[in-house]
Amino acid sequence: MSPVGLLDAIVVSPVVWGAVAVLGAALGSFANVCILRIPAGQSIVRPRSRCGSCAAPIAWYDNLPIVSFLARRGRCRACGANFSPRYLFVEAAALLLAVATFELCLTILGADE
Repeated sequence: MSPVGLLDAIVVSPVVWGAVAVLGAALGSFANVCILRIPAGQSIVRPRSRCGSCAAPIAWYDNLPIVSFLARRGRCRACGANFSPRYLFVEAAALLLAVATFELCLTILGADE
């Protein structure tokens, strides 16, 4: 397959677009960690994410960008406290930015013609 043909296949592949969206949301989730912890002088690696109200660790399945926030209605599984909607907004913004950047790159490469 020629490079142009491969690029055309990427443009129409929903798997690639989905991967870009997931990567964007994951980067948004990491941005949230940095936004919260760096100004407080905390590590961005350890400890695991915790509820700001009850300090219960957040399980991996409750820490999936966007999906977990919507599924749990923005609440902690342990105590029911509300999480800031900022987490959702930052993750969604990063997802949209990643998709828009991917689209722009494809446009520059001429793959969307």
